[in-house]
Amino acid sequence: MKFALLTSLVFATSVYNAEGFIVCNPSQVVSPNSTTDVQTIIQQAAASGTSVKAIAAGHSTNYIICPQDGGISIRMDNMDSIVSYDSDKLQVTVQGGAPLVKFFKDLIPLGMSVDYGAITVAGSIATGAHSSSLKVQSGVADHIIAVKLVNGLGDVVEIKKGDPDFLAVHTNLGALGILTEVTFQAVRLFKVKGQQIDLSNRIDTLPDDIVGLVEQHDYANLYWFADNNAAILHTYNKVDPSTPGNGYRTTWDPSFSSVVPWVYYKAIAELNKIGTENEMCLLAETRAIQLKSRETTEDVGYLGDMYMGHICKGSSCLFPQVDDVEFAVPLDKISSVLKDIKSITDATKICFPVFGLYVRFGLGSETLQGPTRNGAVAYVELHVLRTTDNTPHLGFAAVDEIRQLLSKKYKAQAHYGKNFPVDFYGTDNQDFNDIAARYDPIGIFQNNFLQSRKLNASQITDPQCAFNRKCVCQTDAHCYPGWVCSTGTWYKDANVCKKGKGLHCERGDECASGSCSWLKCQ
Repeated sequence: MKFALLTSLVFATSVYNAEGFIVCNPSQVVSPNSTTDVQTIIQQAAASGTSVKAIAAGHSTNYIICPQDGGISIRMDNMDSIVSYDSDKLQVTVQGGAPLVKFFKDLIPLGMSVDYGAITVAGSIATGAHSSSLKVQSGVADHIIAVKLVNGLGDVVEIKKGDPDFLAVHTNLGALGILTEVTFQAVRLFKVKGQQIDLSNRIDTLPDDIVGLVEQHDYANLYWFADNNAAILHTYNKVDPSTPGNGYRTTWDPSFSSVVPWVYYKAIAELNKIGTENEMCLLAETRAIQLKSRETTEDVGYLGDMYMGHICKGSSCLFPQVDDVEFAVPLDKISSVLKDIKSITDATKICFPVFGLYVRFGLGSETLQGPTRNGAVAYVELHVLRTTDNTPHLGFAAVDEIRQLLSKKYKAQAHYGKNFPVDFYGTDNQDFNDIAARYDPIGIFQNNFLQSRKLNASQITDPQCAFNRKCVCQTDAHCYPGWVCSTGTWYKDANVCKKGKGLHCERGDECASGSCSWLKCQ
């Protein structure tokens, strides 16, 4: 099957996510320039029953981006421009492959912005991506009023706010079709003033105080280093666009002018393999001090520069590859969630030196299966650097204990663009499936990720499946060689894999958690 209309066609290649560790194996990679091009691809794929998935920035850290092996990857990079706008209604239509960073810059000359900050337009909508605010809607999809997509038969379909299927567009998982154009309800252009606020002096009451603190700001997110007794709130508040300043911040460091050296992340990666929890906690303390050091620094800039997820690609990354785990918990549960996680980190003596515990917030919104469908939420997120030799990272058991605490006790929803396969079993939504089946009756947009939502965790029994985060361990065979399946150190309803000998030490011993340096637990 060849696509003569397209300017770029590559056969038998691999497609990677932005950090390079998710690998898709399509038979072809195509780069359309228009909705008509996408139609041609889909019509021919539908005729042969070939799997199709779109990808642009590729910031997802799981296999939601991949077609079935031998399918077609559609690279949306060429479709990144504003199509039309209405200055009076403050409405703007943009192509689906536009990076949000570029989109926001393109809005500045038009005197407009969108009350959101982070990735590419279509990918953000598909995965339920969000920023952090309890004043405005924080999801990308919360600000759209219409989309144009190519469905699984190659037909162009327009869905507008108020249409019966519109709620399925939010967090659509790529199951409805390829979004080629998206219309946003924008707002008048503004800038934001960013500031770090050190909350370490109220660390004991922070779980109870955090919602009230966040509500005081237009946008705010929390970096909580629980076992280092440190917490930093990053705030961004709207100011007039004439306010002097062209500040620039990134997700990975709040001040672009003071990027954490690559050696810091390299040190974390090395400790993941041969270090101890004490050493990892020292790095976390260093990170917290570095974040707090600019408490009085205020930067002013456009939202797209100040509050976007400026994340590098491939070899340009300052940091090694990261496993990103995020769960949305009901906002009224965040106090008890933070206290429970603190109990786990106390018991396991683990620290998280990348961001600490990263917490963001979102108001409830109209969506069929997005995380905010039942009301306001707090997004609780962990970033753990991957090891380079495919061995368990430091704190492996503690991370799984926290994951299971959130999913089992709090019924939290996993982020569709980030979490591990095991976090999505049993999350199938029949109402959404019924809509998706109408848009894709042949099933060319289905992939292993979507199919996994229909599974039950007990169905997965492969050796080392818990080590690969494809199951919750039931036997030692599900764990890494030499590890054992046991209950959580603090949350006893969790089943986690621990280093064998460390399992039997007394609490207080350096190996008590089973997730510290296994080299010292021999």
